[in-house]
Amino acid sequence: MMGAAALLVAVFWAAFLPQVERSVFGRVPLLDEAYYLDRAAAAPEPSEPYYMSPLYPRLIELAGAATPAAQSRALPPDRLRGLRALQVACWLGIVALLRWQAGRRLAPLVAEGWRRAAVSWLPALLFALYRPAAVYAVSVLVDIPLAFLVTAFLVLVTEVARWQEGPPVARDWRGPARAALMGLVIGLATLLRGSALALLPLGVLAAVRPRRPRWRDATAAAASVLAATLVLAPAVVHNSRAAGRLVGPALNGGVNLYIGNGPEANGFYVAVVPGSWLLDPAGREFLAGRFDRPSVSLAQADSLWLDAATTAIRAEPLRAGGLWLRKLWLHLQGWEIDQLTTLDGWTRSAPALRALPVPYALLSIAGLAGLAAAWRPGPGRWWAATLLTLLAVQSVFFVVSRYRLALVPALALLAGLAAARALGEGPLDGRRPRAWVLTLVPALLVAVPWGLGDIRRDWKAMAAANEALRWAETGRADGNDAALARAEALYRRAIEGPTGNAAPWLGLAMVLHERGDTPGAEQVLQRGVEVTTQDLDLHKQIIRLQLDRKRRDEAFARVLATLREHPRDPDLLHWAAVLHEQAGQREPALVAARTFRRFHPANPQAYVDLGVLLARGGDLAGAAAVFADGLRVAPGHADLTTNQAKVREDLTH
Repeated sequence: MMGAAALLVAVFWAAFLPQVERSVFGRVPLLDEAYYLDRAAAAPEPSEPYYMSPLYPRLIELAGAATPAAQSRALPPDRLRGLRALQVACWLGIVALLRWQAGRRLAPLVAEGWRRAAVSWLPALLFALYRPAAVYAVSVLVDIPLAFLVTAFLVLVTEVARWQEGPPVARDWRGPARAALMGLVIGLATLLRGSALALLPLGVLAAVRPRRPRWRDATAAAASVLAATLVLAPAVVHNSRAAGRLVGPALNGGVNLYIGNGPEANGFYVAVVPGSWLLDPAGREFLAGRFDRPSVSLAQADSLWLDAATTAIRAEPLRAGGLWLRKLWLHLQGWEIDQLTTLDGWTRSAPALRALPVPYALLSIAGLAGLAAAWRPGPGRWWAATLLTLLAVQSVFFVVSRYRLALVPALALLAGLAAARALGEGPLDGRRPRAWVLTLVPALLVAVPWGLGDIRRDWKAMAAANEALRWAETGRADGNDAALARAEALYRRAIEGPTGNAAPWLGLAMVLHERGDTPGAEQVLQRGVEVTTQDLDLHKQIIRLQLDRKRRDEAFARVLATLREHPRDPDLLHWAAVLHEQAGQREPALVAARTFRRFHPANPQAYVDLGVLLARGGDLAGAAAVFADGLRVAPGHADLTTNQAKVREDLTH
């Protein structure tokens, strides 16, 4: 049977991987994917802290897939092959560990024969046939490596607990060694996603004898803590030095807590951070404007978001508690949440995925049935404790589909436990199988996505827009009008229903402009301004189109009107400086340029604008000083270098 399973796995991946490389999903990284690729390619300043996942960009770099942001759209089909090989290896590792653990811990619960074979293979099959797991294995996301480490923890915590419960003579050096390996796994998982640190107390508890502690137990617990500490220490030290205070290995906890508990929170991911996800994921520009500061560091942004989140929780503790319970349920309900990816679109692009039929609802129902059985003596207690720990901690923040992948190995093992209890009397179970049917009733009720109709509609619209953007980027890169037409159709589907998000409108306008329908693009943007609540980017795109079409007066009026609502926006301030100067209004132009530099001292364009205005007004020395300041901010910047050379030449004549 092992050989047949290996053959089927090989056939699936041999068919699936080429389909992925040719698909728009495989070629166009977005959001988190683009961020990780860029971080892997960047040479960060020593003072720059890690915003999220210190480990994953290094894995990308190790796999030879690092890609600068400027090149991270419509990649060549083979660009990410090394990273995908690494993550497929993690997928295979999860399958192998689940099969090994089920054979070791669940098979003895049933009699030999087909029942034992079924129980031994069920957890591995549930994971292997779960479609999103294969999708995330070929995506530039932390979730498959994290799921592998969680699976390793499930195995190790069970083995450590078994060692601790054995007779003293049997508790030799292998227990502390396994505990140390468990700590290593926890540390690595935490470097991928900080919530994994919650597994450390669970691992320590497994290593300590609850009634009569002995020095060997303390040694095992200490080995686990020490190993995790050694793994985390470099990132913690680096971030703490950069922040000037003790912080964790990543600085996105505050903003994630706010997204999950702020006034806009509904349990899912909510886009509450204005600005560029790639260039400013922490919303530093937004926070600088909100608190009237010239700039905000990543550490300061983390503190500000954390303060805002805790303020919201303290103001309405009952609401926060209700949200936490809702997020617990959202982790377990059966709807596969469309967010960064859409399973329908993936399956159309990579038909091999149709061979993977297991839905999340089945995993949730079977896992919950196993959870009900896990508190009796046996192997399921630590799997259940791991599942509940991850559920409790992740629900403090928010829920998206891929965050649930870390739960799947535990759900699969617990599903195997439920099957073992139901298939016969093992040494730890004296109940008849039909009694287990009763545990399925509440599990079925939990899995139903009650009351999520409107949210499901909105997410499906955003999933269509997400796929459309990938088609648009591919069409631009390849000069393929059919791909652009496909993008247009998907964007129009995304804006059919009511939506407060500006992204589909912006995307549709860009596609229309690319296809030569600039008037249609402007009409779409105007309509988007009327029906959405996030109008700044729409206004800015209208201004760009008006400037491209030489309608300077209309663009100027819109810049001034929009600037009154958003007085610190860098694009608006740049346009205001340029358009005021073109209109012969020198003083307002200087005011806009100086405001631009004051609010955005790290933006080289601010120094270009102010220096050029000063030079044109005859203040060559002042212009030279501004250009010099800009080059200290952005050494080697082309426009600053060229303008400084011209000013110096004029000064010498």
